[in-house]
Amino acid sequence: MKRFVICLAAIGLIFSFNACKKDGVYNPSKKVSKIYTEVYLYDSAGSVTCSIPVLSENYTWDKNRLKELDSYIEGRQIGKQIFVYDGNRLARIDHVYPDYPTEIEYQTIFSYEGSKLHKATILDDGDIEAEIEYIYEKNKISEMIYTMYSSGLSLNILEPLKQVLDPNMVEVLSCDKEMLACLEAKNGLTHKAGVRTMKIELEWERDNISQVKLIQDSYTQTVSFTYDNKKNPFYSRPMEDIETMGDPEYGLLSFFCNKNNIVQMESTSSGHTYTIPIEYEYDGSYPIKQTITPPHADPDDIVVKYIEYR
Repeated sequence: MKRFVICLAAIGLIFSFNACKKDGVYNPSKKVSKIYTEVYLYDSAGSVTCSIPVLSENYTWDKNRLKELDSYIEGRQIGKQIFVYDGNRLARIDHVYPDYPTEIEYQTIFSYEGSKLHKATILDDGDIEAEIEYIYEKNKISEMIYTMYSSGLSLNILEPLKQVLDPNMVEVLSCDKEMLACLEAKNGLTHKAGVRTMKIELEWERDNISQVKLIQDSYTQTVSFTYDNKKNPFYSRPMEDIETMGDPEYGLLSFFCNKNNIVQMESTSSGHTYTIPIEYEYDGSYPIKQTITPPHADPDDIVVKYIEYR
């Protein structure tokens, strides 16, 4: 079975940008153009000698509408996402091979109930490989039900969160190696065939997600977050404006993103708790550099990203 790498960053990454209100309309004040990630260089003994920032994401916009998102690892393009709209709504994302942009590797299809996103479906040649269903409490998402049908579906198991969480949060969660190891042991390529389901519960404190709980079988991981008072570049508008959801002028799913930037994550499972700090450098109210330091990190475990705006 083909291995899938589900790059659904498109949703949380794409249309979630800070905005200001004028005459009832929200116009994004800044859009992310490029994101760079530091790559570490080593000497002959395997020790880190230095690091250099290398392009990891490139955004192509048509006014307020994202057209393409290119992904890179150490300067080599590994993915391209093309966004297809039905009127003012994002209908699907075509995940294509970078060298063959007309050849679709797989697709993410979005369905709605009224103004709310109801489900994201991942298809390969028409076959359903996974689904993510969204449950709401008032105007905020409270649960995600993530169902995997393919025994060959292997990924960073947290990727679906990128549809509703800004990349800062998913990046920090991805640094929890213990949690990833537990989840991927249940869902990776070595897992027996069959349907697997994970429930993701969200709690809110005003405009920020205060807690994420991942539940699968007997496994539960609880992650809490604290924030700064600066602007999250992936946040776009007040969450109450659900009637504008799906309109690229306002931002798709943007009200699921945090208003501020995470400065600490506290992760708890089986009675064990540890923290991951996140530091920023700012240009005015916007972060331009993010540093994530996992617990007991070696120098090359530290994740450093630079954000460039247009």
